[in-house]
Amino acid sequence: GEWFEKRRKVSFTYGGDDQLSVPMYVLNVPTESHHFISVHQEDERCEGSKPYLDIGVTVLEILPDHTYRLVASSGNSAERQNQTEVNLKKGQYLVVPTTTGCKFAQGIQHSGGPPVSLFKESADAVDGRREFSDEVTAALNEMFRRLDSDLDNVLSRNELNTFMQMTEGCAMSDEVHKWLISQFDSYQGGLTQDGFRAAYMYMFESSGGDPETIW
Repeated sequence: GEWFEKRRKVSFTYGGDDQLSVPMYVLNVPTESHHFISVHQEDERCEGSKPYLDIGVTVLEILPDHTYRLVASSGNSAERQNQTEVNLKKGQYLVVPTTTGCKFAQGIQHSGGPPVSLFKESADAVDGRREFSDEVTAALNEMFRRLDSDLDNVLSRNELNTFMQMTEGCAMSDEVHKWLISQFDSYQGGLTQDGFRAAYMYMFESSGGDPETIW
């Protein structure tokens, strides 16, 4: 038979006091079929990436009385990817990404320290231009990844609009979108990660150097 692949972006949110939230997904299965259901995370070997969380995925059948029955679970492991393989009958299922949250708590506990520098030392500047420090670059890259909901490595018109509504409280006009795409690095109408950081540098400099533009 023919295979189909569906991808969704998942973000675990740690609220402290062991409060962890994550989106869950309803899976409608029209006919009995075989499924590989997996979760994966950014390779921790990549520059600016975080250590692996212990992740997993659980599949629950949604019963007619709105209760749930466990169908499959991968268990949690601190790896690049974790997967469960299961044969599902016709019905409705709830797919739940899982983690213990321990790594989140460790990250919060060890996040203290001196203030983060916004820019690299002048000796590291390229052609006399300022560059964001490694810490700021990593933070902006993480923001980009969270905004990139369809995982295509660019921020689309809709994704940029979501970002503007979060930061400015208003929708993005066509004029602003066209200006962003024309001024900063883009690909097929979407803002690249380099373009996103460059746009932030522009906003920082236009604000008169206000650090709150970044943080």
